[in-house]
Amino acid sequence: NGTWVLGYNRFLGTCSISDTELWGILDGLAITFDKGFVRMIIVSDSLEVVQAIQGDFTKPNINTMSSRRSRSRQSGSSRITDDQIIDL
Repeated sequence: NGTWVLGYNRFLGTCSISDTELWGILDGLAITFDKGFVRMIIVSDSLEVVQAIQGDFTKPNINTMSSRRSRSRQSGSSRITDDQIIDL
C-alpha cells in the first residue's frame, strides 16, 4: 500500500555502482526474509546487476548473490525475467 517499512545503511568504501546495487539488493533480501516476507519484487535499471542475479556472474565478488538466490528459491517460488524486474 506504499507505506514506508524500514531503512538501513552500510558502509561499502570504494566500489563500483553495480557492486553497490548488488549489496543493496543482498541486504534488502536478508532484511525482508528476516521480517518474514517470502515474495518480493526487485527492480533494477542495471542490466549487469540483473544478469548477475540471474546467474551470469562476471565479477568474483558478485558470487555472494548466488547463495541469496538459492535461499529465495528454497523459501517459495521465484521468477527472474529478462525485463530487469526480479519477482521473488
